[in-house]
Amino acid sequence: MSNTMRREVIKTLGILGAIDPYTHKVFTGSVQSATAISTALSLPMNAEDSKDPRQDIIHWFNYEKCTLDEFYPAITIANLMIMMQDEDSQNFAEIAQAIVTIFRSLGEMAPLYTEQVVPRLIEVCRKTTEQSNHGTNREFFLQQLAIFVAIIKKHAAPYMPAIFTIIADAWKEDISVKMVVIQVLTEMGTAIGNDFSKYTGELIPYLLTVLQTDKTKERVLTVKVMESIRPLTYCIVQHLHLVLPPILIILDDISLKLSIRQTALDTVLHMTQQVDVSAYAPRMMQSWHHNIKVAEMRDKLLLLLIEIIKQLGKFFDIFKRGVDQKLREHALDKSVHYETYRKLAQRAQMSRDVITSSVFAGSNGNLQSAQAAIRGDPGNIYLNNELHERLLNGSMDSANSRHGNRDDYYQFGLEDKKETPKVAPTTARSTSELVTIQITKQRLNKDLVMSQWKNEHLTSKDEWLQWLVKIRIGFLKSGSSPSLRAASSLGDQYPHLARDLFPAAFMSVWTELDSEVQKDLTACLLRAISTGIPELIQTILNLAEFMDHSEKGPLPITHDVLGMWAEQTKAFAKACRYKEMSVLKSSETAPMTFRRKITLRPNDCQSLITYANKLNVQEEAAGVVRYAERNDMNFQRRGRWYEKLNEWEKALDAYMEEKNSCTNLQNLDKNDVETPEKAAAAEEAKMHEMRCLEALARWDELNAKSAIWAEQRSQRSDSIRDEINKKQLDHKMAVIAARGAWAVDNWERMAEYVSVISENTQDGAMLRAVVAVHNDENTKAMGLIEKVREMIDSELTAMANESYERAYIPMVSVQQMAELEEAIEYKTRPERRPRIALLWSRRLQGCRRNVEQWQRLIMLRGLVLSPQEMHPLRVKFASMCRKQGKSSMSRAVLRELLSLPANADLMCAKAPYDKPLLVLALAKQLYQDEQKDAAIRALEELANHWNKRINPIPHSTGKEMVPPSTKEPARICAKVLLKLGEWTEHKARNANILPAGELSFVQQQVSPPYRTSRENRPPETIAFENTINFYQQAAKYDPDWHKVWHKLASTHFYAVCRERPHPRIIHQKEKPPVLSKQVPASKRAMPVIKPASPPPPAQKSPQPAAFHSSTNTEPLSDCPVPPPLGSLIGLGPMPNFSSPSPAQPYHHHPSPLAFPSGNTMYLEHAAQAVTCFSKALMTSPGSRLEDTLRLMQLWFDFGDHDSVYYALSDNIFDLPVTTWLEAIPQLMARLDCPHEQRSVQLVLRVLGEIAKHRPQAIIYALTVASRSSDEHRSKNAHMVLDKMMEYHSKLVGEAKLVTEELVRCAILWHEQWHDALDDASRVYFHDNNVQAMFDALRNMNEMMQKGAPTTMKEHSFQQTYSADLKEAGQYVIAFESSGNVKDLNQAWEIYCAVFKKLRDQLATLNSLDLVYVSPNLVSAKDLELVVPGTYDPSAPIVSIQSFSSKMSVITSKQRPRKMMIRGSNGLDYQFLLKGHEDPRQDERVMQLFGLVNTLLANNSETCRRNLTIQRYSIVALSKDSGLIGWVPNCDTLHTLVKEYREKKAKIPLSIEHKTLQKLTQDTERLTTMQKLQCFESALAATQGEDLRQVLWLKSPSSEVWFDRRTNYTRSVACMSMVGYILGLGDRHPSNLMLDRLTGKIVHIDFGDCFEVAMLREKFPERVPFRLTRMLINAMEVTGLDGVFNYTAERVLKMLRTNQESLLAVLEAFVYDPVINWRLVEGMKKDPKAKKEPGGGRAHVIATVNAVLPSTSTTDSIMETIKRKLDGTEFAQNDGSNPLEALAVADQLALLVEQATSSTNLCQSYIGWCPFW
Repeated sequence: MSNTMRREVIKTLGILGAIDPYTHKVFTGSVQSATAISTALSLPMNAEDSKDPRQDIIHWFNYEKCTLDEFYPAITIANLMIMMQDEDSQNFAEIAQAIVTIFRSLGEMAPLYTEQVVPRLIEVCRKTTEQSNHGTNREFFLQQLAIFVAIIKKHAAPYMPAIFTIIADAWKEDISVKMVVIQVLTEMGTAIGNDFSKYTGELIPYLLTVLQTDKTKERVLTVKVMESIRPLTYCIVQHLHLVLPPILIILDDISLKLSIRQTALDTVLHMTQQVDVSAYAPRMMQSWHHNIKVAEMRDKLLLLLIEIIKQLGKFFDIFKRGVDQKLREHALDKSVHYETYRKLAQRAQMSRDVITSSVFAGSNGNLQSAQAAIRGDPGNIYLNNELHERLLNGSMDSANSRHGNRDDYYQFGLEDKKETPKVAPTTARSTSELVTIQITKQRLNKDLVMSQWKNEHLTSKDEWLQWLVKIRIGFLKSGSSPSLRAASSLGDQYPHLARDLFPAAFMSVWTELDSEVQKDLTACLLRAISTGIPELIQTILNLAEFMDHSEKGPLPITHDVLGMWAEQTKAFAKACRYKEMSVLKSSETAPMTFRRKITLRPNDCQSLITYANKLNVQEEAAGVVRYAERNDMNFQRRGRWYEKLNEWEKALDAYMEEKNSCTNLQNLDKNDVETPEKAAAAEEAKMHEMRCLEALARWDELNAKSAIWAEQRSQRSDSIRDEINKKQLDHKMAVIAARGAWAVDNWERMAEYVSVISENTQDGAMLRAVVAVHNDENTKAMGLIEKVREMIDSELTAMANESYERAYIPMVSVQQMAELEEAIEYKTRPERRPRIALLWSRRLQGCRRNVEQWQRLIMLRGLVLSPQEMHPLRVKFASMCRKQGKSSMSRAVLRELLSLPANADLMCAKAPYDKPLLVLALAKQLYQDEQKDAAIRALEELANHWNKRINPIPHSTGKEMVPPSTKEPARICAKVLLKLGEWTEHKARNANILPAGELSFVQQQVSPPYRTSRENRPPETIAFENTINFYQQAAKYDPDWHKVWHKLASTHFYAVCRERPHPRIIHQKEKPPVLSKQVPASKRAMPVIKPASPPPPAQKSPQPAAFHSSTNTEPLSDCPVPPPLGSLIGLGPMPNFSSPSPAQPYHHHPSPLAFPSGNTMYLEHAAQAVTCFSKALMTSPGSRLEDTLRLMQLWFDFGDHDSVYYALSDNIFDLPVTTWLEAIPQLMARLDCPHEQRSVQLVLRVLGEIAKHRPQAIIYALTVASRSSDEHRSKNAHMVLDKMMEYHSKLVGEAKLVTEELVRCAILWHEQWHDALDDASRVYFHDNNVQAMFDALRNMNEMMQKGAPTTMKEHSFQQTYSADLKEAGQYVIAFESSGNVKDLNQAWEIYCAVFKKLRDQLATLNSLDLVYVSPNLVSAKDLELVVPGTYDPSAPIVSIQSFSSKMSVITSKQRPRKMMIRGSNGLDYQFLLKGHEDPRQDERVMQLFGLVNTLLANNSETCRRNLTIQRYSIVALSKDSGLIGWVPNCDTLHTLVKEYREKKAKIPLSIEHKTLQKLTQDTERLTTMQKLQCFESALAATQGEDLRQVLWLKSPSSEVWFDRRTNYTRSVACMSMVGYILGLGDRHPSNLMLDRLTGKIVHIDFGDCFEVAMLREKFPERVPFRLTRMLINAMEVTGLDGVFNYTAERVLKMLRTNQESLLAVLEAFVYDPVINWRLVEGMKKDPKAKKEPGGGRAHVIATVNAVLPSTSTTDSIMETIKRKLDGTEFAQNDGSNPLEALAVADQLALLVEQATSSTNLCQSYIGWCPFW
């Protein structure tokens, strides 16, 4: 690209503006939008395929899927194919030739690369065939195709149709091309051999066309065709009836040249010698008689005659008389071949009667054979069976004739003469010779290579660059790999190819060198890197990284050297990695401690902070500072560290302290002479102070210091001036001073400062352009702007190559240049001013919210905009400063806007009500400064002012405000009122103090239902009324604002919680119901469950708090979070799992909550809340799951009350159907209730609407529910399905088929009986529970009787086991009737034998063939049914195209199946089909994660950090089976550690466990201290660096590694906090996966939630989340200080801030009847035992006498979650005072202390791998 074009591109980029990198990621789809409603969780396996095959090769290499010998050809071919993608390339021939050479060297490995190479080669060949000006290339590529086919042989089969298409196009060209085509066809045929027979149908038309239509004199094509037919004889045997006659016609044509006819004769003779042509003997004998008179052809005609006799045998007799006559006529009875003919003919005549029909079946048979061959009849009508086989199968010959072992009949008369050797079938000499030449490794010419890398005498940059080019080419040519050598010729023409292949070429040479020569090469590389030339440094850095990944590495250059030069070239990720490795190497190891000990020096800290800051990971830099502070590090440049963290106030304080200390030292030693170094250091300190003042916008102080600097500058001595100029301090200070003068419009001073700055720097040219624009020197300004663009070019290009994130800062500079040009246009073209002002506003909205960048853009626009025009922008800037914690800057901007003195108190400001946005910003700042009363008063006065202005005349009723007619004032009023409502509510809740007063217009608006008498209203009621009415009026002003409706709905919802009567629990098992008043959650005594062993005394253990008793007496009305409404308590109780008596069938009962009559105010609030939640959902811009669940909570609790029912009826059907898609599990849970209930009727109507408009979203859930054993659930589901059938009958049928068949595949009959017998034996032999055994066996026997086998697998089971099982069942029935134990023993003998057979059979079950297991799924093609988990309402439907024919069975006790479904989009979706387990709890967890992702995306502190939790689809198929979406590109931590230890570390996988076993065999009996000692001994066995090494080895470069490590650490921190709130346990290494592409940690298997793992009977977990040594060591060198802590703090803060939304989901979760019974089961589970198979049946047996979780238990769970979200979990409650919430940082510190405590970890069970 030319320089002019580059300047234009940069100008265009500036006009487009610097888009916020986060916004860029959202639009490119790499980050989920905050407004997206994503329900499609199933990810295709091949959607992320890299467009660059080189990345795939490097990925394979990093994952050790290929060796170096395999890597060399793979990476070479990938680079060559990238070059071949260039449509404008002129070197296709050279590239193809190189690829052919590589393929020849690969041998048997060549077919592996066929798919990568051949399609592109075919495409290039096709394009050259279409272009008439590429005739030579066309012929060349056709030849290359033939060579490829010859190399890969049968693997070319998929591409033959495309090749024949190219041949058809080429056939239209001239004779030379046709000659090449014929040659190509011949060579392909000979190479493929017999397999080419299937393509002869494509070949024959070309041959016949030539033979029949070529009328040229020389018949060149005809001769070529006939020559080609010879090697293809065996392939065209089925088409002899088409090919042979035209050749015979040519042979008979006397008008042709004799040479042409001789070629025809040679071809006929060759065919006769190779295949049986006896069926065509009459026509051939006719030609023989016709041509025997030609003397030149007689010898070969006699040979032809001999071959015909051999094939005809006794049937030659009919031709003998005529032949003898011709021979005598032409005197041939004296020829050399006559004697052979005579003996053959004589023997044929003599043996006429002795040849059996097994050899020849007579003339009739031959006649029929000839007729059949001519007709092409495939039927076996040949009486000669061997001939039939040869002709129809296309075999080369019979077995005997191929080996020269013909029948004696054929051999007589030839005993004294050897048969003429036959031509080998593969006679394409050129290609075959080329293909068979073996290309092998060549010996390295060390002297030649060493001469190429010598560089001792190089000096200039050009010489070094030429040296680099020389060694790249030289290593390619000299390497041991034939593949790399094949590309060396192209490396001369394409430098980028030599550059890309250099690491591989270097390695191919390096591995052949001895140690001494390697040292010499290393010394040359060190000299090269020491030159400081960026190209050389980058090459060597990339080479070092490549060798780090190889088994032959690393490159022997120290980390310090590599890190130093990486920093020099701004490769900060590489520099960061080498610095960390250097620190780890120099730090002393402490194997006996849980955390590694590192030693960071101040210089190390400085470097790490710089690198992290440059890489835009400020958390890591802050972690280094935190580490230094925590370790009391004595560092002198603390201010610069804070400066890099953008903590300008701390930096300024540090500089002032440093300055004061230096002043004191100077006062102590006044005789100390100022040296140039000290003077320069003092100036540098001043420069940093000025930098801080600039960033803090303290312009007066900055300008004062700038004036002092300018005055002192002229008084310096020469030595001091020189020292200062070395560090360019004057330049830097002048830039800062110029900006300070610019900010206060002191243009004279600015011009003075700018004159100090060099014009050849970016800042100098830019500031001069600003001065020029101010002075109206437009031409000069334009020239300077172009100069700045030229200087930005290189920086922008380098940064853009890394990422847009890195390029954002240069993009801001590019935007500034564009706006400077627009400022000139603004001045000179008044008609463009409105357009430019609007453009500036929109462009700024797209920029990142960075205070310093906005400040500079505002200053630039101040060149032409007046303060009045800048007012809205500056108000917005003040708000941004306040939100980002820059309170001093916010106050300064507000003072300037309010015309206050510099240090005036904002309380003194008089609010200008004509500027409402300014007053609102002022009030928010006052509120943040703890001047809350003043803030509220300011907003009240503003609201009254604007109400009078908008509504000067009251409405006729005098009670209602009239919303303004224009939108902007209305929005302002709504914002004011909303903020007033929030502050009033917050103040009343936290302080219980009556707000200052009621607004005059609000006093009239209090709704009558909420009014009590004025005198009797308590403060809480007044605050509530004010809050409600603030929100109501805000909603009237802006009825389309989601936030105000959400606030109003939430306030009504809390009123319901406060004013509703306490429910009375109706104990359904008691005959006269005894009503007892339920104790509120805050006062309820919770059962105390003691842990197995107490935690250490010094620690506050969080886990017992889950169910510890609470004596908190704080009133419910003061709680910030409402107690659960019991929405899902109101559901029908769970079915009793004990076997119901037939006389007493189970019935659903109404809700167990009953409310006394009387106060119904809560119902009014509930109805209002329903209306407001509906409005909030209608105005919501995206996902609002919490609002939906709150609405449903009110619906399910109070939907049968008239007021609420009518509110629901009036509102919920106006909502978009998509509103309900995220809450389908909750809707489906209500189907368990009788449909007569009015609330359930509404549910059915909503489901009906979804079924009508979005059937794919609900079809799976409805189909599964329709097969439920619950009567109501099944009936209600059928009602909805019946309505769906009216619109989507085919879809319903397909869903029924697919779900039934998948359940059949999930649990085979073999597995059902195996698990049933296992369960029955356990409850009988171990528990002595005979009845439970009978129940289990009876269920299986009934299933066998009812369900007839429908698949081959079921038929096989029935045939194998049916008789035995029936016999055993009869013994069981006999025992039940007689009680004779012998019958039962006899039954169990049979059952044991069956069980052993089943166990052995299942042990070998590795895969399932759907043809045998589910033929219906095999035949299911092109369905309407959506692929499970892919439905997205905003995207096209991906329906099921087909199911994979096989399922692989994973070898675990549950034997889940891995299956593939092909979607209609052509992508494959992989699933785990699991039986024996209820998937619905994991489904609810995914729902919670969806909400958390939405909250993370909406939070300003978390949205930009890629914290999204990876979810996966879960589709329930039955109560105990489901489809789980397979997360692509992931490996479990267990798998990664195993691979690393086996391949790299060379240590046993379970080395820590073996160390423990050496110390003790039974850890369960040890005391806690003994366990701790054993645990520390196990830690000492390894360093715990496995995962850290894996993260590096799996990353191709440091840049990718750094991004992945950052993502890894953030994902660990995020999921640790979310898991802590959820109470997620069982986080062993097989339940954590690492995403290979992003580095994120992905969690799976959420069976242990709500701290059941902490409360189980055996091996209770003691840690809130997994944070073991291996996880910590994989983070940055400072460990938890940094990204982890800062991310965890932000996430925990976000969770605590949005606790209302989380509780809405968690309450629906905990109180869901589908889920809550699992809590008790989880607490009893033994973690060492594998999950029980059998699904629901196993739980039936286990819970015969179990009690479902009581309301107190579930309430206790919710209370624990609330305490976590409040930060009071660790607080000690003495009952006298409310619990004091911990700060987020303190709460996190306690959690981390618990998670990393060796005392806690040592008590975990071994399978949890605490030592990892």
